[in-house]
Amino acid sequence: MGLCEWQVSDINEEETKSYANAWNVPYIAAAILYSRGFREKDEVVNFLNWEALEREALKFTDMDESVKCLKEAIEKKEKICVYGDYDADGITATTLVYCYLKDKGADVIYYIPHRDLEGYGLNISAVDKLHAQGVKILLTVDNGVSAHEEVKKAAALGMKVIITDHHKVPEKLPSPGLIIDPWRENWGEEYKNLAGVGVAYKLLEALEDFNILESKYMELVALGSLGDSMPLFGETRYLVKKGLEFAGNSNILGIKTFINILGINSQNINSIDAAFKLVPRINASGRMETADLAVKLLTSEKEEECINICKHLDELNNLRKNVEKKILEDVEKQIKNNPQIKYENVIILKGMNWHHGVLGIAASKISQRYGKPCILISFSYETGEARGSCRSVEGFSVYNLVISGAQYLEKFGGHTMAAGINLRTENIEKFCKKMIENSRKLLVQFPKLCIDLKLSISSFSNLLLDSVEILEPYGNKNPEPVFLIDNVKIYKIKPIGKKHLKLTFFDGKRYINAFYFNKTIGELLYREGEIVDIAATIHKDEYKSIKSVSVYVLDLKLSGLDMKEVIKQKQIYEKFKRGENLSEKEIGYLLPTRSEFANIYRYFISKAKVRLRVDTLDCRLFKNSENYGKIYIVLDVLQEMNLINVKWNVDEFEVVIKNFSGKVDLSSSKILSSLSQFKGENSYG
Repeated sequence: MGLCEWQVSDINEEETKSYANAWNVPYIAAAILYSRGFREKDEVVNFLNWEALEREALKFTDMDESVKCLKEAIEKKEKICVYGDYDADGITATTLVYCYLKDKGADVIYYIPHRDLEGYGLNISAVDKLHAQGVKILLTVDNGVSAHEEVKKAAALGMKVIITDHHKVPEKLPSPGLIIDPWRENWGEEYKNLAGVGVAYKLLEALEDFNILESKYMELVALGSLGDSMPLFGETRYLVKKGLEFAGNSNILGIKTFINILGINSQNINSIDAAFKLVPRINASGRMETADLAVKLLTSEKEEECINICKHLDELNNLRKNVEKKILEDVEKQIKNNPQIKYENVIILKGMNWHHGVLGIAASKISQRYGKPCILISFSYETGEARGSCRSVEGFSVYNLVISGAQYLEKFGGHTMAAGINLRTENIEKFCKKMIENSRKLLVQFPKLCIDLKLSISSFSNLLLDSVEILEPYGNKNPEPVFLIDNVKIYKIKPIGKKHLKLTFFDGKRYINAFYFNKTIGELLYREGEIVDIAATIHKDEYKSIKSVSVYVLDLKLSGLDMKEVIKQKQIYEKFKRGENLSEKEIGYLLPTRSEFANIYRYFISKAKVRLRVDTLDCRLFKNSENYGKIYIVLDVLQEMNLINVKWNVDEFEVVIKNFSGKVDLSSSKILSSLSQFKGENSYG
């Protein structure tokens, strides 16, 4: 995790106790709900117990007509095609509706376009193919709400079109056709967080007895909703919660097989297992090969076939990881060769023939790593075409940024946090330049680590696990609770395998062990004996029916450190690196004294090759004097003067001392000269 602001909720203990009593929930759960903005009992009841509310499937616009159309088609044996999408949401929605209609005796097929060859949504070529196969009812899931030409074409060929989608509707809807989309409605805000599979489920709910649906298909809805990272409140929270309950004893052989192969505890499948183990492997089919493979798994009734497909999907997921790793390595190489890239408000990079199927994941990883919006563009000189994936951080609309360069795009779409673009290769440079220029006019907020509650080491027990259990399932808008343990000593650091650490902390009375995954001793910024604050989550471990709590470290910082100030000074430094004008106060944060130069250089000589960050160096050398911006400048100048070599890894760095003899003339530094000119003086002559 890179630099981020720790935002700790302010909890009033007495007030929280009264809320816990009023809401009839454990104190810890009440504190977390309070920290997330809950105040009224009705809000809490609706969040925790949505199943008590009435379902309103038939209230959706065009739902009645769609139900009639499908019942008639089933009865008359008119061929129906379920037209889906190649991600986990689209795959599960396709499987859900296809299996239901097949169970009802319908003449039904499904079609999912190929990611690379056809792209997202309905296309004219596919409509022609389906017409040639005798399709009379074209039923979309997780797509279609913007497919104007394709819907017209289908209607002209004599097909009836039913669209079920969850994307925001355009001003003008496709016609003629029936359209079920929560964004059409001026009621039921809680339904606007349904995934595509959730909207498809509402259609089946209008067609069928609710209890039959729950027992047969609910796990598909859970997987698709988690796969599309839909906000987990209201109807979606209910559907995911119920789906996970049914998943352990699933009637779907493909899901049951995957659970066994992956070693997931079938008695306690949670949203983390589903989102990080099952969903990526379902997604891998559409990303790396064809989505038909995942649908085949979810519809198969042959055990051997399911085992073989599961193994193949696992191989595809590993292939996806390797392809993603190569893209990320290419990105980091470009940043290393041109560090200016990382100082901009948006990180924008291009690569030849980067795999389209993993571009979005790679962009998301870079955005998280650097705490900035990221646009990755894959291009081909052979075709002259380019496609890009854009990912953002909270508080910044990457979609609005993309719109500002629309004149260079062939096609684009998306929302605040993510967007996709198509453009010609000859327009890439113009588009990138426009994105950089426009991003400089906008404020990009650094990521925040939201911490729900401060606890002592003694609080980490099975009782804590029991107290937060009612908040599950976790996901978008309902993340795992994050706890703060402050002012504790790192007592012991122990490697676990080659990639992980087990840390022991001591608060003066008690010890606690915590796991820090994907972090080696060489990568850890902190040392035994240092006093730190911990941001952590908890997880349930169960062995031979004995339950225990495990603590997972999300982030560490030296105790009492104000990360907000660290981030502020980094942003001022980046502003300087972009060549923007600075105020006198901002220059003061960056301009070091001779003695500060000397102290830092001497430290590097005595602690060569130590992994550092500006905040850890400041605390150790200056006792937290908040010289963060100055440290950045000292690093640049010492490297400019050929005294050191700095190896950066996002916000962390290692210093290698170079052989040097003679006197250092700081007045010859171009970096200091430009800073001093801003200030109107030169104190290094």
